[in-house]
Amino acid sequence: MIELTSETFHETMAGSGATVCFLHRGQPDRAGDVVAAAGEGGGLRWASLDLETAPDIAGMFGLQGAEAHLLMMSDKVVLYSSALDARPPAETAAILKQAVKLDMGAIRQELDEWRRTEEAKAQLRSRRICPTAFFEPNQS
Repeated sequence: MIELTSETFHETMAGSGATVCFLHRGQPDRAGDVVAAAGEGGGLRWASLDLETAPDIAGMFGLQGAEAHLLMMSDKVVLYSSALDARPPAETAAILKQAVKLDMGAIRQELDEWRRTEEAKAQLRSRRICPTAFFEPNQS
């Protein structure tokens, strides 16, 4: 499992392929249960970030308190975000395995099309969505 810091979070999570990150305070209690249920590999990279040392990341995702959180991103798109205890490990693992199979090119195209809609612009004006939803994807 990759141990992340505030400095390495963005680069790692934006890297190619799907990355699942356990966002926690102190020791990630049930992280091993989800990894074991999902199995190693399967197109997933596993990471861990202690939010005690990365309050900026906690703030970015609106995470407060001691509850551990699970975040899955691929190609700079959040595919899954939930409290770690929200589902049994096997159910969470099944969701992650399905998410890794998504066509990210099609998802990126849908997001790009949505950004151009009046609904998206209205949600931005009323602050119902994060302004970063309108950032152009990095073409690197």
